[in-house]
Amino acid sequence: MVSEQDKSVLFTGATISAIKDILVGQTYPEGSNGVFVVQECLRTNADKYLFKDDWIPYGQMYFNMVSILSRPGRRIEVIAEAVDHICRDLGVEPGRVKLLSTTELGEIPNEDIGGVQIEYDTRALDYYHWKYGIRDVIGTGMTVCIFNPTTEKWFEVGNIVTIFDQDGNELGTEFGYGYEFLLAASLGVDQPQKLSRIYELHDFKVGMDQKYLTTLEATVMMRLAGARSLPRSGGVHGVYRKYLRGIAHMAELTSRSIDVVVEDMKGLLTHLGREDLVFDEEIDYLKKHENYRAGFASIVKGVRRQLIAERDGRKPKGTIKNPAQMLARYLFSRGVDPAEVSGELESLVPFGIVLPHEERKKDV
Repeated sequence: MVSEQDKSVLFTGATISAIKDILVGQTYPEGSNGVFVVQECLRTNADKYLFKDDWIPYGQMYFNMVSILSRPGRRIEVIAEAVDHICRDLGVEPGRVKLLSTTELGEIPNEDIGGVQIEYDTRALDYYHWKYGIRDVIGTGMTVCIFNPTTEKWFEVGNIVTIFDQDGNELGTEFGYGYEFLLAASLGVDQPQKLSRIYELHDFKVGMDQKYLTTLEATVMMRLAGARSLPRSGGVHGVYRKYLRGIAHMAELTSRSIDVVVEDMKGLLTHLGREDLVFDEEIDYLKKHENYRAGFASIVKGVRRQLIAERDGRKPKGTIKNPAQMLARYLFSRGVDPAEVSGELESLVPFGIVLPHEERKKDV
């Protein structure tokens, strides 16, 4: 979904994980055509872009994915139901709907799907193939597109995929889509982020401000899901801490203090009816991190004085034998991303002090 515009979006397995037991075990509820689930999601690759100041997300960092899984043998019905939902329930004219499909599974009877546009085999083969991270389970399908009259562009809003096991037995057909993105395309909203809850409290401003607010919303939703800023805890807690650091970085670029960041987080929680949660741990973590960054800047000043003295043939007051190694260890041990202190690091480059490439790239 928007993957051509935004490389942070990775959806492989995003919704299938919640229904894989039904899919693999073929335990569809008796008397039903299948199941559906609405799943809260984070962009799985967005944390790599938190400190890239030239990257502004087009869609939400936090969003909702809808997965509708139908039992085997209903591929054409699922396609027809998806088109009917978009055209009848959401009021999108059929001329604004297009399916990017493949002839691998046969052509779709046009009369069954309300006369919407269908393009066959116009993309590379892998465009129509899905992997789910489940052994011996693969999918072949299509992308559902809606023309956004405001942007005058086609939005790829969802996928309809027929899923098979290793022997070619059909396991079911899934219609999956991003809720906010589908609505944005249907309603002609130019920027899907405008449909986020955070913008019920703030005005939308293009640029770093929107990156700050969508990241803040994602961070608050992680906190609601149980993430904590406790030190030395990995997994989701480590991701949560990185998002907190990212917010602090963006706040500095938009002239916001840490206190303002916390107030913005509290404001969203209150708006969501969860004013009972407190951010004492987060305040402590962010203040400590701010001190770590200030400490790094102070160390760099000392290193520069040493390097200037050595360059000028003077004896420095103190000597650090391996400045690059010491600086890299400082950043790693205190969880400071190199991008947060890029100015200080670049000031050392003329002296030949450059962090190892892997360290400089870490988590950027």
